Amino acid sequence: MAAAEEVSDHDHLAQKKKPLSEDDKRRKKMVPGGLMKATIRPGGGESTPKDGDQVVYHCAVRTLDGVVVQSSKSEFGGKGIPIRQVLGKSKILLGLLEGMPTMSKGEVAMFKIKSPLHYGEEDCPVPVPSNFPKDDDLHFEIEMIDFFKPKQVVTDDLGVVKKTPREPYEIKARISGKKCDGKSISSCERTEPYLFTFGKSEASSPFKWYLSESPLLPLVGDFEEIHFEVELVHFVQVRDMLRDGRLIKCRICDGQGDFPMDCPLHDSRLRVHYKGMLLDNENSVFYDTRIDNDGQPLEFCSGEGLVIPEGFEMCVRLMLPGEIANLQSNHVFGK
Repeated sequence: MAAAEEVSDHDHLAQKKKPLSEDDKRRKKMVPGGLMKATIRPGGGESTPKDGDQVVYHCAVRTLDGVVVQSSKSEFGGKGIPIRQVLGKSKILLGLLEGMPTMSKGEVAMFKIKSPLHYGEEDCPVPVPSNFPKDDDLHFEIEMIDFFKPKQVVTDDLGVVKKTPREPYEIKARISGKKCDGKSISSCERTEPYLFTFGKSEASSPFKWYLSESPLLPLVGDFEEIHFEVELVHFVQVRDMLRDGRLIKCRICDGQGDFPMDCPLHDSRLRVHYKGMLLDNENSVFYDTRIDNDGQPLEFCSGEGLVIPEGFEMCVRLMLPGEIANLQSNHVFGK
């Protein structure tokens, strides 16, 4: 019986085993002698980069007879801008994917890499010009400038950690972009913060601001690297209640408790202050409980269907005690 349980546990662990990543599958192509390393200048410390770290490095690629065919260094015809990649995330040559985790900060090393482990790899994820000697063994001189855990607050799908804005939050922020020489990419100075909403294409993905059009910043495509400085002034949670734009809830002030556990239940008795305004140029107020109801809040029981308009209760039931929200409606409140 014990043996049977042991086999069952083993099968359970096998099912839970994570599938191999694309980089792990590529690592199976490594062959003895395919990647050789010589240290030109030792680095400092014992720590080395790991998967998930951002590596900042210079790279010069030479043929075995010393001809430079590619370089990030200005002295070899490059732009002088270090390469920035994230191990396990960025598209990196297989030989460097294996070689850079052996380097310490400040180290300079020469890697001799056989063709199947650099640009000659089958289905190599890194493009190269057609006249590049990708079928030859090559020397890659790498200077490891720095490596660190990137402060990734925005993921590929714009999901983020708690207490940071995500789609469809309204964002107010001061944003400036500079080239590597310190020159601004914007021709004019702006003192007021930008106001935009995630999810409305008002700002392109934070990783593509300088490659795609946005009303916030000019289109920039001639630079390999741009540094952005962002000051988050304010953000407001926005919720499209019906997923069609007819009923929008914007959180202005956080409430108390945990969402959604502390939100009103189906049969809760609620006390709510509210102000009704028309969406005209003057935001004309047509009702305010603090004035028109003798200063008393509106009281009702959730789930009874007695509150008009119907969108009102739908939004209130997603609020926490003490929360202040702005509800915008197109037709829903008029039913």
